[in-house]
Amino acid sequence: MPLALLSLALAAFAIGMTEFVVVGMLPILAQGFSVSIATAGLLVTGYALAVTVSAPIVTAFTMRIPRKRLMLGLILLFIVGNTLAALATNYSILMLGRILSGIAHGVFFAISTKVAVQLVEKNKQASAIALMFSGLTVALVLGVPFGTFLAEYVSWQSSFWVIVGVGILSFLGISKWIPANLERKIPSSVWRQFSFLGHKSMLYSYALTILSFGGPFVVYTYVTDILHNVTGFSFTSISAILVLYGASVAVGNILGGRFSDKFGVFRTLKVNIIHLTFILIAFFFTQTSPTYSVITLAFWGAFAFAVVPSLQFLIMKLVAHYGVQAEEVASGTNIAAFNLGIAGGSFFGGVIVDTFSLTWLSLVAAIIVALSYLLLRTISKNHECKISIHEKTHVSKGPICQ
Repeated sequence: MPLALLSLALAAFAIGMTEFVVVGMLPILAQGFSVSIATAGLLVTGYALAVTVSAPIVTAFTMRIPRKRLMLGLILLFIVGNTLAALATNYSILMLGRILSGIAHGVFFAISTKVAVQLVEKNKQASAIALMFSGLTVALVLGVPFGTFLAEYVSWQSSFWVIVGVGILSFLGISKWIPANLERKIPSSVWRQFSFLGHKSMLYSYALTILSFGGPFVVYTYVTDILHNVTGFSFTSISAILVLYGASVAVGNILGGRFSDKFGVFRTLKVNIIHLTFILIAFFFTQTSPTYSVITLAFWGAFAFAVVPSLQFLIMKLVAHYGVQAEEVASGTNIAAFNLGIAGGSFFGGVIVDTFSLTWLSLVAAIIVALSYLLLRTISKNHECKISIHEKTHVSKGPICQ
């Protein structure tokens, strides 16, 4: 892995830990701030909404800022947000810290996706995106379980201080290894960058991201509560289970990128989404079993995050197909779609918990992911062969027309 790409992955690790560490300590935060589990879950929703709003809009308005300078500024904002969260004395201050971190998250991933593909050969672009996002998945392997452990045995504030430390390291890495003369195309106007939204398939693709990635968050947001109250695990055991889940996420993310390069983005997405649907259905039946619930979670993590590089790569290919010079804004809009899915999934999950019970969450998630498959078929029907032809100039192996 090039050192420049490694520095992006380190920043992604810090961002990923920030986004998901709250999931592991949701019951602790709810008790500490005297709020319900559903209200504590809004810390996930609020963060995701901040990403959703900031990613496309702030990216569009910062196109004239050199990429390296902008990335360093975003990491500084990220550090400030997490410092504020660590010092929070009430729920509102913690939420404000989460929102500031979310703004940095949205724009950083929007531009780093484009930066990542500039650092590698054209036939390895999807893999480069996967490697950059591997920092986020490693955060699920190590960061989130470690943060949960710290929250349980030290303090929840200590988790945020660790994130601040990693953020500082990523700032130093980007400062040293990311080239200052990255290629960028300055658009004639801000609004012209959003012209890709006039294409129906682009809108369908964003909806695909929202449903296929956001659907599992209906249940993942409350997975700690499920494992503790439904399956019967202790919080110490849950930390270990989250390590296993994170490891499967890391494997799925890397394989998703490689398979998209080798077999094509549509075929890879179809396989992943079908498997993810059945795995979520299986979790509905296995969540009461300590053994089978853990096995199901491992497969769930792999397929849930294997879609990430594929969905991001699909957006970049569609934008190129339509000839719109707005890859970063389109990428940022997809980052917004990822997080709108998270926000919607976590909020809807809270409604299900308050109205019914924890046990129904995975079945609802499976239905949402199944709906995303219908969208995928619609998009691929119109564009699969066209994008395959376009890909032949970028990808060395295999067409994806079926």
